[in-house]
Amino acid sequence: MKKNGIKFKKMIPSKAQFRDSFSLDRAPFVLTSDDLGEGYRSEFFGKTLQKAFSLARYVDSYREKPFTTEAKAFIHKEIELLDELNVNDNSDANEVIGYFKEIKDLILEGRSLGGRSKGIVRLIKEKIVKVAVEQDLLKMIDL
Repeated sequence: MKKNGIKFKKMIPSKAQFRDSFSLDRAPFVLTSDDLGEGYRSEFFGKTLQKAFSLARYVDSYREKPFTTEAKAFIHKEIELLDELNVNDNSDANEVIGYFKEIKDLILEGRSLGGRSKGIVRLIKEKIVKVAVEQDLLKMIDL
């Protein structure tokens, strides 16, 4: 009986042998200029605008001064997400993200979000709405 058990165990591949027995070739995800590619571009850009408007609303309505550690972490995470969503490296999205980074720098320095940042937030909201209207993406943004 032991002989059969040892023989059987030798038939079972090791983790490395099992892993190496598979070949996964992924097709690259390419955004093309065809209708499908344009749909993805619009979808990602719309989500970028939606996330940016939501973050602008959050910063604008934040009342606790100074910003808590949790709020700082949330803002930082949302800005990183905006960068990730901007797969097309859209110049309008880059501009909005740059404004958020200015606000984040002020927050991290512990400086007050006075009139300058409130003006930046207003500018962000106006820019998002303008671009969303131009790109026919306003329906994606919760105003």
